[in-house]
Amino acid sequence: MTPEQYQTVFELGIKSFPWIDWLHPCILVVIGLGLYKFAKRQFVKAVGFLGLVVSTIFFLITSIIYIPDSIRKYYEYKHGRSSIVEGSVENFRPMLMLGPSEESFTVNGVDFAYNAGTDSCFRNGPYHKGPIRSGMKVRIVYNGTCIQRVDVAR
Repeated sequence: MTPEQYQTVFELGIKSFPWIDWLHPCILVVIGLGLYKFAKRQFVKAVGFLGLVVSTIFFLITSIIYIPDSIRKYYEYKHGRSSIVEGSVENFRPMLMLGPSEESFTVNGVDFAYNAGTDSCFRNGPYHKGPIRSGMKVRIVYNGTCIQRVDVAR
């Protein structure tokens, strides 16, 4: 198929960064700051300060984990460190409706598996309604286990 016959449904980039997971600790930072700043009792101020310190540490840890990993994956994608496979989706196993699970499929003998967890690579969001279906024609750009781009036939 020619490139005009495909539509890109996912591409690694700023939109694929796991923003929600990275910003979760910020909620606790705001709560801790609010308790520390506006509480009248010393005990509540101390709890707010402790919450502020702990949540700031968690925010820094998530930043150290997510940001360099996402930048590395994006750099590899933009500099052509990828493989491409094209064909029909086979052996499609969708995620279970309840609980964490993995979705997997095969294209032209190449196996792919992912979950809807935290990663900047393709993870088939929104949950259980992603663009991959059994039998559809796709072109997948990937590096190792990271699916960098998904194109589906029009």
